[in-house]
Amino acid sequence: MRLRHKRVRHTARSWTRSTNSAGLPGTRPPVSSATRRLQPVDAAGNEAAILAGMGMTEKQGGSDVRTNITEAARQDDNSYLLRGHKSFTSAPANDIFLVLAQAPGGVT
Repeated sequence: MRLRHKRVRHTARSWTRSTNSAGLPGTRPPVSSATRRLQPVDAAGNEAAILAGMGMTEKQGGSDVRTNITEAARQDDNSYLLRGHKSFTSAPANDIFLVLAQAPGGVT
């Protein structure tokens, strides 16, 4: 999948998809008619959509992500093993998921 820029127009068709804090689908209008966003397209050039989720907040830190203690340990096959706990996640049923974790040696 490659990404291309697409100009977003202020119409009902161009509203962006998102999820609210309960993980339920929601919509919100673009910031302005000049807003540009990355539009995913498949190899044939057809527009596609993905749903992304995120795990960042931990019980001991709340919104201060600098206190997070979840660890990411690199494995022999270059994957990562995550050890820790997240208090809240967005869009748990998704196509891609971002998790904030401490890596050995700091930020990479």
